[in-house]
Amino acid sequence: MKLSSLLHLESNSRQPFDPSYRFHTSWLLTPLALSVVRATFALYIFTSTFFFLGVNSTHGDIVGIRHSFSYFSGLSLWGVGIYFGIAAIHSGSYTCTGKPLLEHWPHVLQMLHSMLYSTVVIYPFLINTIYWIAIYRPPFIDTQDAWQTMTYHVLNSMFTFLEIILARTDPLPWTHVIWMLLILAMYLSLGYLIFATQHFLVYSFPNSEATWDGSIAKWIFIVATATVAIFVTVNMVIWTRRWVTETLLGMTGNFADYGANGMGSRDIEAMKAGLEAQKKNYGSYIPSAVEVYEDGLGRT
Repeated sequence: MKLSSLLHLESNSRQPFDPSYRFHTSWLLTPLALSVVRATFALYIFTSTFFFLGVNSTHGDIVGIRHSFSYFSGLSLWGVGIYFGIAAIHSGSYTCTGKPLLEHWPHVLQMLHSMLYSTVVIYPFLINTIYWIAIYRPPFIDTQDAWQTMTYHVLNSMFTFLEIILARTDPLPWTHVIWMLLILAMYLSLGYLIFATQHFLVYSFPNSEATWDGSIAKWIFIVATATVAIFVTVNMVIWTRRWVTETLLGMTGNFADYGANGMGSRDIEAMKAGLEAQKKNYGSYIPSAVEVYEDGLGRT
């Protein structure tokens, strides 16, 4: 089996990427409202991040600004902001045209969007767990330090959790956990590169004196185990959200209002294709939402 196929990066023309628009719709909010929520999260992340950089610049802390791009928490927050910005555009385009912009993208970019979503719903929880347990030392220096810490190590998880709960996304592909671990391994290598070129320790263990005496191996094992545990937990939360909202409550989603009776035939076909694919991939717990919608449309 090819690596690209194993890691869900190989195109499959026989099956649509997201036939029922789960990445762009919510069981609770309209597509427009979901787009606004995502855009608000992105706006806050970028505004606060540039504000922090601007304040540090006015204080002459140029070295601190450069170092901020070396921390995984900072890189992750940029990724979260980029995801929410892109996701807002896709939900907005679906609201306006009935077809998300993502549907027109090459398949490899669609797969990368799915991968970006996986990183967004996994890494903030990993980062915050490690930060509050092993890194944080009270008290806060000042109000800005408290605000910045809350943004990087509290609000990021809050935004992510709301995305998990509100969107109609499917459980993450289990092969994505391999990518999560590979990205962390590459970041570990980056830590050594930063120390070798800038003589700056991002975290305590990547230094030239370190040996495999158990300390480094211990942290690698802890981070890898925590990543897998968080991945499994997030998938369980997504599965539970889908079961509660779709199977138990029958809230199968709010779609773009561009057809007769508030729902176009394109949505019906998408739901049919999507439910068939989901039954094959995730089992029989998927609800028969198509019949509910078709009855509501008064099919003949």
